[in-house]
Amino acid sequence: MDIFLIIIIAVVLFIGWKIFGSAIDSHHLKKREKIMQSPNSELAKSIISFVNEATGEMILRSYRYPEKHSVEWIVSDNIVTINKNGDNGRKTKIVPISEIPTTILQENTSLGYGCLTMRIKGVVSGQFLGTASVLADNSQEIMHFFMSDIEIAKKVHDYISERNSAQSTTAQPSPPQSVADEISKLKQLVDDGVLTQQEFDHKKNKLLGIDT
Repeated sequence: MDIFLIIIIAVVLFIGWKIFGSAIDSHHLKKREKIMQSPNSELAKSIISFVNEATGEMILRSYRYPEKHSVEWIVSDNIVTINKNGDNGRKTKIVPISEIPTTILQENTSLGYGCLTMRIKGVVSGQFLGTASVLADNSQEIMHFFMSDIEIAKKVHDYISERNSAQSTTAQPSPPQSVADEISKLKQLVDDGVLTQQEFDHKKNKLLGIDT
């Protein structure tokens, strides 16, 4: 009898959790749809994922962005910059693409969102808080995004895979861990207003050995 009661309670809790999760997801979807009714507004521009055609930079944002417990990935120049909005503000982590041996793309999950997972080798610079939409540790980063952003997610997935394939073919050595640390420090100087974006890009490319 006790076991039967425990099973009933577990089932009720599970159903309640699913209903609550669906309500939260529906809230975020409706909120986004309302914002996107004015696609040229500053708020709309701040939540969408996009590709900068001039620079080739790809920006993929989670379905909660820019609220707390949300994330964006900025992919360019053989690195992925991961920004997370947590309870204590924004945290940034720099990951060289050579440290991402595997990416897994799911076009439609049971939650109704797309999911892109990056497997990361070893420990990379930066410390993040775990969140509901992003499960973070030292071995993977998981992004849940609106299905309207699936083409951007595919571009990110293909870019990382192709760069790793090219690096494996040419047997290029991986950037040392200190390079990621230096880039992370430079990014902080940009956030603090000490460096301009142009100065940051120049120093970052120099550290990565990229000719400009």
